[in-house]
Amino acid sequence: MHVCNLFYALSMLVFPMIFVVPPSVSVVWHSISFGQYIFFRYVMVVGNFIEADAVSRASWIFLIIYSFISVGFLTVLYINYTNFDTKQGPTLPWALSMIFDYSWFVCLVLTKTFLPKQIPLQLTYKHAGSAGEKNPLVAQLTSLNNT
Repeated sequence: MHVCNLFYALSMLVFPMIFVVPPSVSVVWHSISFGQYIFFRYVMVVGNFIEADAVSRASWIFLIIYSFISVGFLTVLYINYTNFDTKQGPTLPWALSMIFDYSWFVCLVLTKTFLPKQIPLQLTYKHAGSAGEKNPLVAQLTSLNNT
């Protein structure tokens, strides 16, 4: 599941483009910048659920709701923006987009509460030899439960 976290981290590099490319310049590229973040964040959350040893019932319920909102929001965005250039207005009601938008931001805040508990990690450094060696510092990643 490290791949999920890696792609999420890479998507965070693209996300600031929503501020560089405003909708007045390009609705499509502005929306793609935001949509890819929604998608890769969803994949990262699902990946954390898959690799967890124990998940509470409340967390599973949250994942179901978050899945519906994330996939629904991306679907509404896709449908409305593929028809944007027809100048006929949005295909789906604007209120539906707003409901998914606000609901997604609520889920964004609640994610930390409902993510499955993971074993905390601790990073420690120790000196590995004289200053003439190539790598004088060695990092050791250990689980707090194993110390």
